Amino acid sequence: MVLAILRGDQVISKPSAGDQLSLGDLLIVLGLRDQLHRLEKLAANLSNCKT
Repeated sequence: MVLAILRGDQVISKPSAGDQLSLGDLLIVLGLRDQLHRLEKLAANLSNCKT
């Protein structure tokens, strides 16, 4: 669960499914260990994508 997005000096609390991530955003998340590992792998794969 994404609790918040930190974007520069802005905090987006309780982001909706429609909120889009921007380069440099920091996610505050809550989940079980295996869920967080899956998120970490997904984020690593996305960072390897070229835009």
